[in-house]
Amino acid sequence: MSKMEIRYIEKRFTPALITVLATLSTLIWTTYRLWPDNDEELKASRITVERTYYYVITQNGKPMLYMADISADTLMQRMSWNKDSINKSHRLTQGYWMNSFWMVPSCNGKLVTLKTDTADISTKNINLKRFIAHEIDTLKHIIKVGKTKQNNCRYYLRVHGVQDEGYDIVAKFATENHAKLDSSIRCLNILTELQKNEGKGDIKIRKIETYTAKNDKRIKFNFAEQHKDNPRNYAILQTTNKNTPDEAYALSKRPDVVRKYFPSPSAIEMAIKNNKIAQPDTASVHYYGEHNKKGQYHGHGILVSKTGNIYEGHWNEGQRDGWGVAFSESGRLRVGEWKKDVFKGERLTYTSDRIYGIDISKHQHIKGKHKYDIDWGKLRITSLGYISKKKVKGSIDYPISFIYIKSTEGKTVVNKFYRKDYKDAKAHGYRVGTYHFFSTTSSATEQANNFLKNSWVAQGDFPPVLDVEPFPSQIKKMGGAEVMWARVRAWLKIVQQKTGRKPVLYISQSFVNKYLPLAPDIKDNYQVWIARYGEYKPDVQLLFWQLCPDGKVRGIHGDVDINVFNGYKQEYSSFLRSPHIY
Repeated sequence: MSKMEIRYIEKRFTPALITVLATLSTLIWTTYRLWPDNDEELKASRITVERTYYYVITQNGKPMLYMADISADTLMQRMSWNKDSINKSHRLTQGYWMNSFWMVPSCNGKLVTLKTDTADISTKNINLKRFIAHEIDTLKHIIKVGKTKQNNCRYYLRVHGVQDEGYDIVAKFATENHAKLDSSIRCLNILTELQKNEGKGDIKIRKIETYTAKNDKRIKFNFAEQHKDNPRNYAILQTTNKNTPDEAYALSKRPDVVRKYFPSPSAIEMAIKNNKIAQPDTASVHYYGEHNKKGQYHGHGILVSKTGNIYEGHWNEGQRDGWGVAFSESGRLRVGEWKKDVFKGERLTYTSDRIYGIDISKHQHIKGKHKYDIDWGKLRITSLGYISKKKVKGSIDYPISFIYIKSTEGKTVVNKFYRKDYKDAKAHGYRVGTYHFFSTTSSATEQANNFLKNSWVAQGDFPPVLDVEPFPSQIKKMGGAEVMWARVRAWLKIVQQKTGRKPVLYISQSFVNKYLPLAPDIKDNYQVWIARYGEYKPDVQLLFWQLCPDGKVRGIHGDVDINVFNGYKQEYSSFLRSPHIY
């Protein structure tokens, strides 16, 4: 074949060959790009994405308040007034690296992710006027509970010492509650001001979102756009440097068909429920601590519910069991021992550091036909009785710091040993108080007059006490609890007016449980002395606790009521300087 013929053939077939090869290459490339991504490629493309967001209320463009979230009932979650301590919400989901164009590699750091919380509150749908009014009411309730917690913590820390188990935990709770209370008050003031200035400024709610992912290092994203097919569920992100990580594989499919790579909403919800995708902010309770093999709370742990209940202490197979500290959603503080999720109470450790006292009457002088004197120079507590178990550290040989003496009962009864015992006790340096035994058959005025006529309440004496311990049958016979409380109130007021001292109410634990809730004014305004002979301290705020009726005191014949002051030396010194004494 001549050179001319060869050149003719090349000239004729080369373009066709190129066309065929180009068409074949395009077909192969298109087939490759259209071929479904295999599991390995899907795995290489998938990455966990964390969405962090919070809301901000602005006035004329100036940030006023920040909140981690807004619930379905438009309730602010974890509000803050300080931009340096903004609370944020975190959501975990999955994302896939995606090419922008299906024909060519064109990821450039683009990623499509699914929003798991499809019920996001749209700020456009919020009625600001109602929203702010609702939040003001909510904050007032939070502040009320916070103040209750604050008072309970202060009381506990005042009457306990660092040697008591739980003191450090209550102190921690007190610090945390103080910070939350202070922040809530600040937020309330800001909202109240916004409410007053309604219509005077441009008030808006904005949502601030950031996205990050993590492989070997943390990857930050810029928000690119909402996915057009389903803008509520999908978001297209892009890395801040517009680069795709070297180890990542970008899927060949276009974003408009990406939904096939994501689980259905029901599958996502199931994954969240099974803890395959962690959603820390969606749980109704948060638990931090130890578990057993069954996954139950077991050992030491802290449980915090969204309603405000808090417990820190020991768990046994999912139940509070052992020693712990708890706050109820109303702000009530309970410190002590739990058994099978039931609070039993605080069990004291008795040592010589505590402040002890006794109360006496004619029964310490007369036993049957025998009469006994008190040897005032020998008084020491040698036994705390045997009715209940008691945790004692060291030997029992405690000094007596105060003595209460019965003077009167009803409208006519007088303790004939009262005056001598009173003088002898004071002569030996004891702090002395006087008490009256309440009768259901006499009027308050008659009983108060009997007490005032036959009792001493001198400067430096402990406050007078009204001993109220009637049987239910006696209360019923006198006309019921309301009649009883009316007479008690009258006695307390008469004695306070005449002596200048606010009396103390002596009652039993059963009386506290059944009748004291019916007289909240007395519960709030008068100090309480409780007789409770169990092993646990009474679960109320009190001044004295009569812990046993069968104690032993050197120098006194027979059984003696033993009492413990609710506090240590510092609190006792404050009490001695209080208006209750002078």
